[in-house]
Amino acid sequence: MKILSNYFVNPLSSIIATLLTFIYFLIICIPFYSTIFPLISYFKIQNILYIPNDIFSITLYFMFALTIIYLFLDIFFGFTIKDFIKDKIDISHSKEFEVFYALFEEVIERFNIKNVQFLLDENDEINAYAIATFRKKYVIVTTGMLSHITNSFDNYEERKKCFKGLIGHELSHLINWDFLPKLILLSGQKVSQLINTLFEFTLNLLLSISNNIPIVGGFISLSLSLIYTLLKFCLNFFHNFIITPLYLLIERFLGRLIEYRSDYQSAEAIGWESIYLSLYTLLSLNGNTYHSKFSTHPNTVSRILNIYKIPDNNNKITASSFSKYFGLFLIAFISLLISFIFLYEHNLITNYSFYQFHYSIMEFYNQNIGVVYQIQILLTEIFNFIKFNLEVYNINFYLGIGTIFLLLIFIVISIKFYSTSIQLKKLSSANLNTDETTPIDILLFYSIQNNDLSSFCKLIHYGANINSTLDGNTLHHFILNNNPKFLKIYYLLNNK
Repeated sequence: MKILSNYFVNPLSSIIATLLTFIYFLIICIPFYSTIFPLISYFKIQNILYIPNDIFSITLYFMFALTIIYLFLDIFFGFTIKDFIKDKIDISHSKEFEVFYALFEEVIERFNIKNVQFLLDENDEINAYAIATFRKKYVIVTTGMLSHITNSFDNYEERKKCFKGLIGHELSHLINWDFLPKLILLSGQKVSQLINTLFEFTLNLLLSISNNIPIVGGFISLSLSLIYTLLKFCLNFFHNFIITPLYLLIERFLGRLIEYRSDYQSAEAIGWESIYLSLYTLLSLNGNTYHSKFSTHPNTVSRILNIYKIPDNNNKITASSFSKYFGLFLIAFISLLISFIFLYEHNLITNYSFYQFHYSIMEFYNQNIGVVYQIQILLTEIFNFIKFNLEVYNINFYLGIGTIFLLLIFIVISIKFYSTSIQLKKLSSANLNTDETTPIDILLFYSIQNNDLSSFCKLIHYGANINSTLDGNTLHHFILNNNPKFLKIYYLLNNK
């Protein structure tokens, strides 16, 4: 998972964000094109307007090209970021916050990064985030977060460490370009809003012209307007309730990997105690030890155990070029490929250029023909196997899909049940810590309170003291008062 999060998460997220943007383009274009198609046919016959036959593909290409251009300009000039940093305070020369700024400068020295500004957002929300362009980078912390850190610890040194852990986490987001997928989506939204406004203006203009058609003009305009509204509603419904939740599910899975990586790099840079204290403030805020597939952040206890006692890295923390730039390179390559094909199809480039490109592709194919042939054989075998079973057993397609879906649910439930059994078995054979106090002892109580068996088992294996107390309460008393379901786990530990 560490390798995946270090090298592949950002490229994957960037590709998925690009795909989602293109889907949204389709959702905008399809209702418009479907509505104006009858009008296009009529206007062509009557020689009222000239509209190209492939207006749909031209529009899609124009939207895609405009998004890519806007994205690269946005990354360089920071149009979107200007909205985020508006009204934020640069505290580099502030006497009131000079301690925080000095700590910020101290942490930056441990990262291979330059031109980072520390901005303060006067907001009661407990939050911190990092955004950037090619030229400038920003870490923004709310006053609510600073107050929360101050109120969470009586010890001044712990407050300083907690703040440094927070800044280290955000700087990891910056050096890995974790902002890029969101920037792609925002660029696509800006272009989509512009094109959608243009579409609606064009549609209203065409409907106004169609009103002048003798006898049936008003009826045609009303019908087409209703068709446009209905198609737009259906596609937006599909986007909002199917595409977007699916994207969020994938994004949150990848996002949790990113959080683990940022925690780890922060711990390597300034010591695991700092990020531990930062994460502990999350627990004191909402007791979040549990997470699900729909969570935006990982299980907090798992995040703490991910960095628990890891050694410091004496080198400056950096990110792989693959992680940072591959997503951009891939988007640029896809853009050039689409542009090349589009221009060739519209006779805007010569056949010689196309054949040169085709020759390069074929040369690559010939050099790797053995690998390609093996992949073709494998895919053919898989296809033939599925086809044979469908023909022999005459399985209805939808019945087959439903069966697969139910099978997946059964597998997930079985894995969860099996995982719980394995955890309990390991727990019964674990070496228990009964006398040594550790920093993670208190997390046992949060796990019990949240009925989080997985985190509880992990803490025992990491050496948490089962005889620890919280406000004078032993684990046994705490379980009785907060979660009696955990009694069997407690008895399992004490009967060893």
